[in-house]
Amino acid sequence: MFEFIRGCLVRKTTDYCVIQVGGMGFRVYAGARTLATLGEAGEEVTVYTYMQVKEDDISLYGFSSREELNTFEICE
Repeated sequence: MFEFIRGCLVRKTTDYCVIQVGGMGFRVYAGARTLATLGEAGEEVTVYTYMQVKEDDISLYGFSSREELNTFEICE
């Protein structure tokens, strides 16, 4: 559904980041490699996304490149 998200990095944790876009904060789950490439809070970032929809959950996963996203989709 979402190809990528570009916006201001609000914060990072060990397993997700929050990206502000147009007044909304998106929680994007990501691996350590992707999180390490994002930089610091306040910087503009872009992550390529995969939305996982389950019966009881909707989660957004982020990747630093389209290639990483493609690999994830193949393994999913």
